[in-house]
Amino acid sequence: MEKYYKNYHIFLFLSTITRGLVSVFSLVILYQKGYSLSDLFFFLFLLYAFGLFVNVISLRLNYKFVLVTSSLLYGICYLYLSVMKNTYSSLILFSLLLSISTYSYHVTRHYLALSILKKENLKTNQLVCMIYLGTIISSIIGTILISKLPILISGILILILSLISIYPVLTKKIKLKETRKSSIFKIKLSKSKIIFSILEQFKVIFLEIQPLFLYLSVKNKIWYVGVFNIITNLSSLIVVYFFSKRVGRNNFKYLCLLLAIILFIKLHLKSGIFLLIIAFFEGIGIKIYENISLENLYELGENEIISYLSLEEIIFFLTKSLIIGIAYLFHFNLYLLLSICIIAILFSGFFIPPKKAP
Repeated sequence: MEKYYKNYHIFLFLSTITRGLVSVFSLVILYQKGYSLSDLFFFLFLLYAFGLFVNVISLRLNYKFVLVTSSLLYGICYLYLSVMKNTYSSLILFSLLLSISTYSYHVTRHYLALSILKKENLKTNQLVCMIYLGTIISSIIGTILISKLPILISGILILILSLISIYPVLTKKIKLKETRKSSIFKIKLSKSKIIFSILEQFKVIFLEIQPLFLYLSVKNKIWYVGVFNIITNLSSLIVVYFFSKRVGRNNFKYLCLLLAIILFIKLHLKSGIFLLIIAFFEGIGIKIYENISLENLYELGENEIISYLSLEEIIFFLTKSLIIGIAYLFHFNLYLLLSICIIAILFSGFFIPPKKAP
């Protein structure tokens, strides 16, 4: 089983590098192209709405086909983002391409984890570390690519990295457990798990919008967004690996309280230096939060993998679509939306389901 862990960890590390190159900077680049905040909310709404269908369909397809297709589209996404015009048709097309290439990969990554690893022995702290080590490197590379290299060269490099990243799961070294397919209506989720899944999406939206907030409110520099992400993920990599298991679910509500305080302070800071200090503590809190939430997601119980993930993804993306849809219709500003997300993160601490016994 250890060699399957190794191959999957390599896949997580390499694929996270390439995925972070576009996801961290996409809203900032779109804003630089002249799109308004309202346009960007519309873009996120489409991204999540398309993602609802992308996830469910991707789980019914061969995972190797999905990974190859999503990797090719990811390289194309960056090229298109670099040359696209400031029109709604371009924005809609980019949201569709990014949704397919991003979310088909993410849901397949969860499927592989649940299929490969022993559920009762799941090493989520190691999975999280591979993800955030890749994110650190992607922040560094992304900052250099976007600010220094020609568009065409950047796009080609991202495409090559995407294809290299999926090699470990295209070999026959990774075995998948056989799984039976059942209806999502037969999946059993506790009320607390459903509520937590809903509230957790506010955290996802916060992190999605955070680069744009930093760019608009603090420094209008791409490199600063990259540096902030490097610090948050560097602190998370160090602390999560060694100390995440010391923060159990019984203490999760206190973690969410501290995290909410840190994020609220960040909204009111204008000093770039002080924000980078906050970034260190934010990285610790966010990544321990995500380690526990990932552990919660990977607790299947007696549920079948594909139907279970399909239902969870439907909850995730319906929630995100509704949140951003409301923000778009009622013309929320960034501060209001981020403040609402912080409140939801705080309340999510009271709904994490208790850990199931092995």
